[in-house]
Amino acid sequence: MVILYATARRGPLRTLRSVACGDRLRLSKQDKKMDRATAKVIAVAALRSAAEINNLVPLLKAICSEQEYEAWRDRIAEASMRVTQGLLPTVFAEHADLEAEIEAHYQRFGRPA
Repeated sequence: MVILYATARRGPLRTLRSVACGDRLRLSKQDKKMDRATAKVIAVAALRSAAEINNLVPLLKAICSEQEYEAWRDRIAEASMRVTQGLLPTVFAEHADLEAEIEAHYQRFGRPA
């Protein structure tokens, strides 16, 4: 049983919760691959999370000293990289077509699906 809690009524957590509550989260006993819908939710949540923390950079540049800004900028870059590199390679290894789909959506609309 998977239990996910979300405080927001909309967004990736709600989507992940609704996917997790259905049968789609179950892994196939034969290949142990995550289903495509769940993989897409994880990929989009990772990309949106990274984008959200990257959006802090201009604010910090405006209000912090140069030294403090550079330290925060580096921390934000590290956090963003850990989120995306920690999740996306596994998702895209199992569902290679998702990478192209998400990239096409990003190019068209300027944000993940």
